[in-house]
Amino acid sequence: MLEGLIVFAIGVIISIVFFTAQGKNTIIKAKIRGADFVECKCLSKMLKSAKKASKICFAGLPLVKNSERLHILITGTTGTGKTNMLNELLPQIRLYKDRAIIVDTTGAFTDRFFDPKCDKLLNPFEKNSEQWLPWNDCFEAADFHDIASSFSNYTPKLDDFFAKNAELVLSEALKLYKDDKDIIKLIHTIIYSDNRQFAKAFRSTAVSGIISESALETSAGIQSTLGKNITSLQYLKPGGSFSIKEWFSNSNETGWLFITANPNQRATLCPLISAWISIAIKALMCRNPNHDNKNMWFILDELPALQKVSSLPVALAESRKYGGCFVAGLQNIHQLEAIYGAAECASMLDLFNSKFIFRVSDQVTAYKSALTLGEQEIIETQENLSYGSNTMRDGVNMNNVERKRILVMPSEIMNLPDLTCYVKLAGNFPITKLTMQLQNLNTAFVWGYKLLKKLKLVEY
Repeated sequence: MLEGLIVFAIGVIISIVFFTAQGKNTIIKAKIRGADFVECKCLSKMLKSAKKASKICFAGLPLVKNSERLHILITGTTGTGKTNMLNELLPQIRLYKDRAIIVDTTGAFTDRFFDPKCDKLLNPFEKNSEQWLPWNDCFEAADFHDIASSFSNYTPKLDDFFAKNAELVLSEALKLYKDDKDIIKLIHTIIYSDNRQFAKAFRSTAVSGIISESALETSAGIQSTLGKNITSLQYLKPGGSFSIKEWFSNSNETGWLFITANPNQRATLCPLISAWISIAIKALMCRNPNHDNKNMWFILDELPALQKVSSLPVALAESRKYGGCFVAGLQNIHQLEAIYGAAECASMLDLFNSKFIFRVSDQVTAYKSALTLGEQEIIETQENLSYGSNTMRDGVNMNNVERKRILVMPSEIMNLPDLTCYVKLAGNFPITKLTMQLQNLNTAFVWGYKLLKKLKLVEY
């Protein structure tokens, strides 16, 4: 009997405390507008059911159909999976017989994918490199200036007199030797001639007013600047006949062009690589936009590792109708801003419609990447339930609050595991989180490639 009374008393006390308190708060969240987040499998099914799945896919997730020409950006700090993602992409490009220009600044892609039977390689330090000279891609007057600008460190913001005029002088120097295509004479005139010989060489050219024997100090400053800029030209071999434009326009070519530079060669070869990329971009933009142009992939694994490519922003904006598919990787935004400036950098990044964001260590890059993935505006309905000892004192209060939130927090991006990334595809599709598999090329790719050849699905 006593035990029953104790249990009853405890129950009464608990009931009084509960019903006389404010009660629990119930919060209901509902999306008003903004981006959505879905599982990777769900997004893949969504694309396939809408018949908008591309033939190019990563870890089972396809790109949006025909979005390859809207370009792909891969962001992530070193060792997070950017190169691994390209190792998954390149076999697919080869399988579908698309052509590609691969800028390989480590040598890793060349070791794994270069096929000497059909591919070409450009690197003056490599024995199997094609022999290129500037004049091989100069078919119009403007071509001389385009190539000269690739060897210039001039920026409008600094307005360096010597850098600006060194670009003009190199353009005229290329014209001087366009008939005999003598790289040795060109180098000797620019670097090794004395001040008077240097001025004399340009006596009857468009820069004779800048370089003259009466202004030797100015001539010496321009010559010194130019000598630093064209160091890489000294490594070109005389008699080279390879033309990037001719390779590009040759419909019989099925292979890829590898532009390589090992880390210890990168500083020397950067101007030359910039020139080669610019020439390839110009060749791309010379295609007939009304034709059904096949995809031409530009793989730029570490974009900030290259010198400024002045034609790249225009190519990103206009190359779609010419078949250009640009894939670029970067570790953080600051690297690109240092080369192109904040405004042009932001404009360029906006033109990459498919974005794969791996772990980054920089807070600014993480925050901007989070904004790129999108925001949501939600309405929170907070329901406050209160109970009194009398039913007349019971009540329900409802309070609506609209909030805006980032769909993915910057801290989430900064703590992603290796091989995992957030994905924002082109168009009006939800974002997702994707985990890729490590591409063991020594076994899987070689085996797969041999199988494709056996099935006669590839011809090279």
